[in-house]
Amino acid sequence: MSETIHPSTLQSYLYCPKKALLEHFDPEREEIPQSKAAARGTILHRLIEVGPQFCIGDYQDIVKDVGQEAIEIVEATEILGELWRQLSLRDIEILEQEKTLQWEYLAHQFEGTLDAIVRFPDTPKGMVDIVDWKSGQHKPCNEALRRNVQLALYWIGAKENGYDPYRVWWVHLNHFQPLKRASRGRPAGSMRGDGFFPVRISHADVSAIKELISPILGALHHGIFPPSPSTERCMSCQVSHRCPSYGGEVEEVKVGLL
Repeated sequence: MSETIHPSTLQSYLYCPKKALLEHFDPEREEIPQSKAAARGTILHRLIEVGPQFCIGDYQDIVKDVGQEAIEIVEATEILGELWRQLSLRDIEILEQEKTLQWEYLAHQFEGTLDAIVRFPDTPKGMVDIVDWKSGQHKPCNEALRRNVQLALYWIGAKENGYDPYRVWWVHLNHFQPLKRASRGRPAGSMRGDGFFPVRISHADVSAIKELISPILGALHHGIFPPSPSTERCMSCQVSHRCPSYGGEVEEVKVGLL
């Protein structure tokens, strides 16, 4: 197993350790094609990186690279057009995009990519805000966001790399898509709601995250990956055919951090 750990890997371990093993650490793992939802997110992320001036040629190149047209250009244009309108209305300054950071934490090497480093008008001088674009997940409750391992580790990674993070923002791209039919008192054609969800991470949150991930790092070190089966998880899992808990056949994988 590689010594470098990605925040998303720990988040995946919390979801199901066996799935994390088969997807991230198994030396015999298969090349798993992206699900449509994941491919949709990749296309939107890369179009955001191109910027508001993206054209149909950019879209076609990205779709070809991803390998599937997981989102039509009309829908992508609707979502991103409203996103950039909101960024402009809120006077949000994008400082950096797709910033890859490396840092040491709890005696382990981490690497993660921040979708964007930005400044809001109310961001204190000398500080920055971190943005994580989300395209397929429902927004968790505020408490779950504050204790989200991936977001917290982004905050810690930014801190360790000389940034002074003020907030981490969970930005739900689906909220920038017009409603196709009236819902909850909002007419068809209106936006689904505010897609910007701020997360202020306190010292108490960092301490809670440390207590949560320390045993996970120990389990990774010793190669402990117990399955966490459930109907919902297993039905949507792309590696269930290799998981004994779901009836798949796979030899026990022995891995551990060196």
